[in-house]
Amino acid sequence: MASTESESKRRRISLEESRPQPSVVVSSSPTGVHPADDPAAVSVVAPKLDEIPQLLFVELHKDRPESVVEALKRISDLFLVQDDNNKHDPAIKNWEKTHYLGPISFVVVTMNKWSTNHDVQLWSCGALCNLLSVKKSSTAMLSMAKSGGVEAVIGAMKTFPQSDDLQMDACMALGNTFFNVTKRHKIVQDCAARFVEELEGVALMLGVMKQFPDDEELLNNCCWLFDSLATCFPQHHGMFIDAGVVEVVASVQKRYSGNETLKQATKEFMSTMFS
Repeated sequence: MASTESESKRRRISLEESRPQPSVVVSSSPTGVHPADDPAAVSVVAPKLDEIPQLLFVELHKDRPESVVEALKRISDLFLVQDDNNKHDPAIKNWEKTHYLGPISFVVVTMNKWSTNHDVQLWSCGALCNLLSVKKSSTAMLSMAKSGGVEAVIGAMKTFPQSDDLQMDACMALGNTFFNVTKRHKIVQDCAARFVEELEGVALMLGVMKQFPDDEELLNNCCWLFDSLATCFPQHHGMFIDAGVVEVVASVQKRYSGNETLKQATKEFMSTMFS
C-alpha cells in the first residue's frame, strides 16, 4: 500500500511583493446633481470583499491573462502550507475560512477558459496543487473530482508537453487528488478509475517520465502517483505491467539508487505491485 510517509506536494512559491487591496468603488452622482443639494443622491459604497473572495469572484474573471495569472499566483501563495503540524498556519486558516466558496472549481473554470495560455495553465496547476495539499482535505479532492479538475489538468499536460514546470505541477496536483485514494469518497475513487481506464492516464504519466528522465523530483511524483493507483486498483496490476510501468520504474530505481526519496517511492510501488 502507499506509504503513510508520502507527503502532499506543493508548489514552492512565496510571493513577497505586496499587493494592493481591492479598492472601494463609489458610484457617481447623477449629472448636475450634488449629494449636498439632493438627499436622494447618496453615494453608494460597494461592499469591500476580503482578499480571497476578491480573487475568486473578480480577479480570475478579468479579460487580461496577465491579471488572471497574478490572481492565480496569489491564490497559490495564500494556500501554500509552511507547517502541517501548525493548526495556525496561515494557509490552513485560509482554507478553513474559504473552502465553502469552492476555490478549486473557480480555478478549473479558469483553466477551461484559458486552455491555450501556458502561464494560466501553469499557475492553475500550481494553485490546484496547493489547494489540494492543505490538510490533505477530502473536501478538496471531492471538489477536484466533481468539477472536472482532473480532465483540465490532463488537458494542460497534453497542450504543453514540453513545459517541465507545468508537467511538474500537474503531476503534483494529480498526486494530491489521488493521495490515499482508497480512503476517499467513492466519487474520488471513480475519478481515479476513469483516469486509468478512460483518460489514458497511465500512458500520459509514462510519457512524462520518458520526456524528463533527468528530473528526479518529477520522477518521484510520478512514482508516488503510480503507487496510489496500484494500491487502489489491484485488478489493473496486469495492465500496469503490460503498459511498461514496472519496467520504467525499475529503470528509475536503478539509475537513482543514491536518491533516498526516489528510492523510497520506487520501493513502495514495487511492494504494492508484487507483495
